[in-house]
Amino acid sequence: MTLALALGVLSVDAQSKDYVDYERGYRADIAVSTSISEQYTLSTSHGFSFGNGLYVGGGVGFTAETFLNFEDAPHYLVPLFADVKYTFLNKRVSPFVSARVGGVFNTEYKMNRMLINPMVGINVRHFTVGLGYELQHAFKGVIENSASMNNVHLRVGYTF
Repeated sequence: MTLALALGVLSVDAQSKDYVDYERGYRADIAVSTSISEQYTLSTSHGFSFGNGLYVGGGVGFTAETFLNFEDAPHYLVPLFADVKYTFLNKRVSPFVSARVGGVFNTEYKMNRMLINPMVGINVRHFTVGLGYELQHAFKGVIENSASMNNVHLRVGYTF
């Protein structure tokens, strides 16, 4: 019975020509990412898909940052961002480009960061894999005490 149900679901999916990035309406995703600077993030984005490969939305995440391990404890961050993504093909497998822009708020210190995160990747049905560059520019009081952090990161997600 399970096999019959699985084959039925697959045949219905095979008849559909529009994939999730080309369906008009509400769309959301959940993703995990890791960077070379030992940041681990769980994020979600919610918004509107225009039906032509363009998605615009906003999101929030939770990041554990372990490279500044002064007291054997990670630092926790909350990124808030606008999210724009363009998927090139209305196919089961398609390349995409995306960008996230916003802020990263530190839960322990008063040093918040500006976030810019362009990415390229590939969609495989509902799954997304991307490689991106992330710039976080931190401000602490005055501009003389600011610092930038550059990351290359890998993100894996699921779109629904």
